[in-house]
Amino acid sequence: MNKHTPGKWNCDGNRELKTIGWFSDFYVKDDNGMPIANVRKEEDTHLIASAPELLEACKKAVNEYHLNGNCADSIAELKQAIAKAEGK
Repeated sequence: MNKHTPGKWNCDGNRELKTIGWFSDFYVKDDNGMPIANVRKEEDTHLIASAPELLEACKKAVNEYHLNGNCADSIAELKQAIAKAEGK
């Protein structure tokens, strides 16, 4: 049972800039447009938005490794999640 808000989380195309005094907040939102997190640095939105994909890709790789002794089939998903985390 997940205790976190289910993914997919987004920052690309759903980013909002909200000026509050001297600070600007950038938002990560779920698929329904509801805010998950707000951060001060835009670059952090990519890392936060990638969390659900990183978690699922890691779980899949661990499960595949336990079943087959390797996780070659999961490497592509891990690479995609890492790229999202890095804002690529």
